[in-house]
Amino acid sequence: MKAFISSSVNDNNLYLVSLLSFKLQENNFRTSTSNDFFKNELSFTTKNSIQNSTLFLGIITDDGVEKDRVLNEWHFAKNNSIPNILLVEDTVQVKKGFKGNIIRFNKENPQSAIATVERKMDTKSVKPSESFDALPWMLGGAAVLALLSWVTSED
Repeated sequence: MKAFISSSVNDNNLYLVSLLSFKLQENNFRTSTSNDFFKNELSFTTKNSIQNSTLFLGIITDDGVEKDRVLNEWHFAKNNSIPNILLVEDTVQVKKGFKGNIIRFNKENPQSAIATVERKMDTKSVKPSESFDALPWMLGGAAVLALLSWVTSED
């Protein structure tokens, strides 16, 4: 299985992307990341990597400078029916009506985000009509939980 990781984090926190990649690799994922830094359009390579992924994980923190790129990549994944999860720090401004597999998190108080991910990972409560919506949580939920723990303990 392949996972594409898109991130907008401060350079001091790039280790979080490495830790997320490691956690996914523990679950038999091969990981790739974007190379389209500070570009307006997605490259063929990035599009191809996303389209050939089993899972897309995006991370946007308040101190990251690549929010628009991550959102473009996430929208591309959604439009290509790639199971996806987008983690967005609660201090990041997003458009009203922003919808999808999005988890808003607070670095100082992650419990709400962690509880939401755990609930979404609970496959016993998934109805057949919601199985596609549950897929990203089944594939990447454990890695997302680990990332939320790492993000909140970065101090």
